[in-house]
Amino acid sequence: MSRAKRFWAAFTWAILVLVSLLYVCLWAQNNRPDFDLLDLLPENQVVSADEKWLQQALSKEHKDTVTLAIALPNESEETLNSVHGVVDAWGKRTALFEKLEETAIGLPLLDQIRALAQGQVTSQSQKELSSANQQTLFERAATNAASPIDASIFSFSEDPLGVQSAWIRERLNQWHVHFKDGVLLTEHENTPYALYFFRLDSEKIMQQGSAVFEAIDELKNSLKKDCQASLIVSGLPLFSAAAALEAQNELTYLGVLSTLGIIAIAWFWFGNLKALLLILAVSAQAFLLAVAATLLILGKIHLITLVFGTTLIGITVDYSAHYLCTRLGQNNSAEESLKALLPSLTLALLSTALGFALMATTPFPGLTQIAVFCVTGVASAYAAVVLWLPLLASGSFPYRRRLQKLAARLLTLPAFETVSKRTLAILVGFFIVLCTAGYLKLDLKTSLYDLNNPPQDLLTEAAALSKVMNTPSLSQYFLIEAENPEELLQKEERLIERFNQLNEKEVRLICAADWMMSEKRAEQVRETYHSRCLPVSDLFNSLLGAPLSCELPSKSLNERLKIAESLNVLPPMRITEDKTSALVLITGIHKDNLDRIKALEEPTDGVYFKNYPQQISELLARYCDRIAWLLAAAALGTIILLTIRFKNQAWRAYCPCLCGIALTMAMLGLLGYGLSLFSLLACVLLLGLGLDYGIFLTANPHGNSRTVAAVTFAVLTTLLSFGLLAFSSTPALKSFGLCIMIGEFFIWCLTPAFRKVTHCDETSSR
Repeated sequence: MSRAKRFWAAFTWAILVLVSLLYVCLWAQNNRPDFDLLDLLPENQVVSADEKWLQQALSKEHKDTVTLAIALPNESEETLNSVHGVVDAWGKRTALFEKLEETAIGLPLLDQIRALAQGQVTSQSQKELSSANQQTLFERAATNAASPIDASIFSFSEDPLGVQSAWIRERLNQWHVHFKDGVLLTEHENTPYALYFFRLDSEKIMQQGSAVFEAIDELKNSLKKDCQASLIVSGLPLFSAAAALEAQNELTYLGVLSTLGIIAIAWFWFGNLKALLLILAVSAQAFLLAVAATLLILGKIHLITLVFGTTLIGITVDYSAHYLCTRLGQNNSAEESLKALLPSLTLALLSTALGFALMATTPFPGLTQIAVFCVTGVASAYAAVVLWLPLLASGSFPYRRRLQKLAARLLTLPAFETVSKRTLAILVGFFIVLCTAGYLKLDLKTSLYDLNNPPQDLLTEAAALSKVMNTPSLSQYFLIEAENPEELLQKEERLIERFNQLNEKEVRLICAADWMMSEKRAEQVRETYHSRCLPVSDLFNSLLGAPLSCELPSKSLNERLKIAESLNVLPPMRITEDKTSALVLITGIHKDNLDRIKALEEPTDGVYFKNYPQQISELLARYCDRIAWLLAAAALGTIILLTIRFKNQAWRAYCPCLCGIALTMAMLGLLGYGLSLFSLLACVLLLGLGLDYGIFLTANPHGNSRTVAAVTFAVLTTLLSFGLLAFSSTPALKSFGLCIMIGEFFIWCLTPAFRKVTHCDETSSR
């Protein structure tokens, strides 16, 4: 490429960088990176579209809600007023939390529930109607007739046997709550709790993550000081706030430490301000273009992507370093240096980009973002080096004495071809023993908790609140599929019958059938009620001269469905023209009764038990197999490509990387970390990064001094960037960083050992 053409190409690239900067700035004015933990979870490709919709509806109900449970010393009016005053004052002081009315969180109004209760009968009442004798029913009716008028929602004439009132009591008792002096109360283990519900805006979480927890601590202190009450608080927004706060902190200190470390290494290597500024400029524009491309292609970016993206700094500086090292003490033209470097640089780009691109084959939206981010970043760094540096760094850079000494010392390291056969056999035997011992201890880890590790105090409070409120599990439930709502309700009723036979007192099912009977059961109930009520009515008529109303009100299923939906009490349900599906939620489920609950499913009847953590684990296991095969295929493809490129010297390029990956897996087993999907992805990336070093040394056997300097610079910067990820609080990033750090170290040690020793090596060492 002529100098004029290169100038215009470089100018065009600079314009692209400026446009990207403008695009990112405009996006940042009205948007913020995602931070929701749910975005980190893999897309479940096994479930149907209906179940995905229901899962989203279930999570949406709880996505922005924070629940406060205040343990009270007593239920006196003074205590309740004091607590209510503290919470109200706190809510007015902090603009972060918006108080929700009770109806917004599914506590029904009595006039609406009365309309829904007309004609409804509980399963227990239905059994009692069928089995009770005439005298028992008469005594019940007489008791209801003598009750005060305001003791029941229904009058005696409307509900002489009290079955509709019993249905209402059963529905209201599922919350175990009551109002007193304007405060919603519940009780757990003889301790009264005041309940409050607040909404926490996701935008505020992103902007003021630390303020969220400061406000909660303030409320805890106020309640303890003024009311002698303790606070339990939980909700998905708090987990999101903790993750966002941690990610923001990690983004700051990982980015700063990575940049400062790379500046220090670059200054030691080149000792030149111009070289340092060029390295930083190439990395900065690569990071900027990576952000812009991710936003443009995917429409959003996650904080975890930016945290991981700090490692991009350590990779992109390698391209600049390889070019600048070719200019150390050289008087040839920049075009000649680039021409000699370009084949190896291009091959290195392809191997690294392929390693990142394979992340996009997983079901993780976050890993897809990282793949787009990093592939764009390394490609941008490559383009900047090829287009900018021959113009901006066309002259020679001083080959510092300290760098020459370091390169010479590295070249004195023994190579395998210089050691005796006995020593080589011992090393091979040690390699085999180490790998075998490590692989025997290597376990596959596919737990959902390998993705994220929330703060223990949040988990503790969430578990405590779940016991206090007896809330249903969001990760284990039944999925019911039917052709229409009537069939769905019948299936739920059969599920309830099977569940009642278990006699699990701590467990409760929450379903649509709690709130409305199927037409089939409603018809049976009306017939039973009519036949059992008539003799009682005749007896009343003969004694009191007033017959009873023995006809239960009849409402259509659609009418009941509309009322139930307005009450906001139904679990997620989806009704389409040809299909109806719904979730049956479960409270009190734990590992001891999990198998018994699961045994209630009837797949042939469209009743499925779903265990979301188990589904994720199974999905992770499948993708571990896929990535393992991809790694094997990539290794085989690499061997073939490098054999075509380097012929009989190709083994020097790929053996250090493949042996380093094998040792990395063995060390993970010996250290007890196990092998996860993220470890395997890190090994795939190691294949891309580690091959670069062997490629450069094999491609330039007669200029090893400068090549070794460039490769060592690349290894140190990559170790620094990815090594810092090993200190991340996110298990996925920590596993990734640790694997890369161990692998890079082994590959760095092995690459010089596989080099071809030349006269140039001997001269340099002297």
